[in-house]
Amino acid sequence: MLKHIARNAGGHRFFTTKDIEWIEFVKRLKEMGMPLDNIKLYADLREQGESTADQRKELLQEHVVILEERIALEALHLKKIKEKILYYESLSG
Repeated sequence: MLKHIARNAGGHRFFTTKDIEWIEFVKRLKEMGMPLDNIKLYADLREQGESTADQRKELLQEHVVILEERIALEALHLKKIKEKILYYESLSG
């Protein structure tokens, strides 16, 4: 996923601001739970240029739906556990 990274005279990689932003974006996708295959597909499409912008947008939109569903489920879990805590507090109070 890290293609075309420049190297200095000593052979060490030299990361530009654009490279670092890309790495941060890929890391964010991973942290959001996007499957590695989808991240690789996104990276491959990005490498192909602007002609793939719609496909990349679609990948992100699909993942937004998954994230929204997961957030809603987590919100429900949080609500239920808080209700249980309130129940226990009512027993001791």
